[in-house]
Amino acid sequence: MLMALTACQKDNITVEEQNGAYPEVLALKKHPVPFHAEFISTVLSANPNPAVCNGMGAPTFNLLQSLEGNATHMGNITGSISSCITPPTTIFNGEVTFEAANGDLLYFEQTGPLTFDINGGTGRFEDASGSITGGFVLIGTNPIMFSNEFNGEIQY
Repeated sequence: MLMALTACQKDNITVEEQNGAYPEVLALKKHPVPFHAEFISTVLSANPNPAVCNGMGAPTFNLLQSLEGNATHMGNITGSISSCITPPTTIFNGEVTFEAANGDLLYFEQTGPLTFDINGGTGRFEDASGSITGGFVLIGTNPIMFSNEFNGEIQY
């Protein structure tokens, strides 16, 4: 018995070709799923910064924070928060970045009081989108620390 095996090889398969071959996988990838994060943030600085915090009355401060916690789809996270605050409670221009243990980033932008849109990221979160509601509680004053929670949906 004689058996012959032949094979084809195509180099440089594009992402579009891969996605076209498996449209059901691509569809699943873009399905909204629940998102939950719990993290502690620590205030690093609170300084006037008109270039970042403009037009919301005086005095207005740029509040910079570091964060550490856990998020669904990411595991352990670290990251940063930059927001503007007009004391005692008006918070605006908030931007949050989560970094997963593998280095993937996820970006949030404040759209209203305690509401955020997910605006992409890096790695598996490159085209991420979604909306999140947040909340926080003061848990320390020296240094100033907050317990934070995000809940919503993410699509990536």
